[in-house]
Amino acid sequence: MACPVENIPCSCCSEKASKHARMVENSLNKYETYFESFQDAFEEGDAEVFMTNHESKREVYRAFSRTNVLNAIQNGWAIECYFKGNGIIQFTILYHLQVAPKTYRPMHVCCSLDSKTNKLYIITVYDPRSHDWKWSKNLDKRVCFCDKEDYSHE
Repeated sequence: MACPVENIPCSCCSEKASKHARMVENSLNKYETYFESFQDAFEEGDAEVFMTNHESKREVYRAFSRTNVLNAIQNGWAIECYFKGNGIIQFTILYHLQVAPKTYRPMHVCCSLDSKTNKLYIITVYDPRSHDWKWSKNLDKRVCFCDKEDYSHE
């Protein structure tokens, strides 16, 4: 398998991607229902969303509105999750934002859910195409773990 960064062979990424895919599948099977329950509670007004300072800056810099982020939380789906301990589950949410008829812009929202209090903290938001070498064609699976700047292209 080749690393998506300039299609250079990279056994490191293929091994990491395989391990990562298994871990994500196990985590999603276990914790995805927490996010779905949060979405239901949020729709009913029984859950809260908080924006971190970092997210607020990234939102503006990366041209996503607060409404876009909230729509992603309400209508997106979890593609990665990690249990952080003490009831905290970190998710990466994928959402396709409609920007024109038949035209969509993908977005990833990274957030932490406190499953004890039903509060969701938005960490950051970005267009995964800005790091397209790291994601599958559908932008729903991480396939590269190299940093483009650090990767030796020689």
